[in-house]
Amino acid sequence: MERMSYIFESFSEDKVYVSGTPSVARFLLTRKETDGKFTILTSGGQVFPAPVTMSSVPTHCHKHIHHDFLCIRGQSKVWLNDQFRVLSPENFANLAPNAVHAYHFIGDHTEIFSIISPAGFEHMFRGLGEPYTGPMWPDVDLERATEKLNSGVANVMTQFDVIPVPDHSLVEPQSWGGSECQLPGSQKPYFLRHCTGASAFSTEQSLATLEGSSHFETQVLSGGIQFPYVDDCFFVFDGYFEVTVSDTDSSRIGPDEVAWLPAETHFDIKPASSYFKVFIYSQPGGLAD
Repeated sequence: MERMSYIFESFSEDKVYVSGTPSVARFLLTRKETDGKFTILTSGGQVFPAPVTMSSVPTHCHKHIHHDFLCIRGQSKVWLNDQFRVLSPENFANLAPNAVHAYHFIGDHTEIFSIISPAGFEHMFRGLGEPYTGPMWPDVDLERATEKLNSGVANVMTQFDVIPVPDHSLVEPQSWGGSECQLPGSQKPYFLRHCTGASAFSTEQSLATLEGSSHFETQVLSGGIQFPYVDDCFFVFDGYFEVTVSDTDSSRIGPDEVAWLPAETHFDIKPASSYFKVFIYSQPGGLAD
């Protein structure tokens, strides 16, 4: 089946309201679009009551699922094995298989850009709630949100690669130090601090940032580019840039918008504002590398 390129406007994609909580999951790419390679979604929501040393999401791990967190708005607590960091925009957490983890939104509006491989795990989120057409999330009883979420997670855990670890002790808050400024060089879980590490990092796929300005002439991508076997996903973090597909269809893309360019798509990109920053996600050998 031919896979088509497309663009998602901000907050317009397929959404699931996580029942009983002030949060939604927005699906950008699923099994159907990526041939089962990976899923990309954003999780958005607001803070709701939970004890200081506890997470609203029950402590768990995955045997096969590789789940990456990139904070793009607000703040979120993330526990990862024996570590605990507060993620702010552009901080990253790599949740490798078998890593015990939990998280809890603490901002009035927090958004997490999530990369999950292999694909199919999006159905777990569908099992937690129901389709939702609003741009954000509905009003809920915040005092009962954690109870509702825990109940929902318990109902879907047995159907998916979710292994509860209720006896794992969550550690106290830890400051960012020097260990989060470089890649570990292995498949172990890790945190990566904003503006540190290599320009790209790889697991089964690669994530990198692309920055530019309309004040400078594009050189590397001048004339367009095509990858015969590699898919690329662009998430705009700041500013605007223009994507032209197959030398015909041009679109101006802004913050929180997504462009999906599957393998064999010929595309050209150029800055459309004084500054732009884009996160690029692809398999190894794509534009991110």
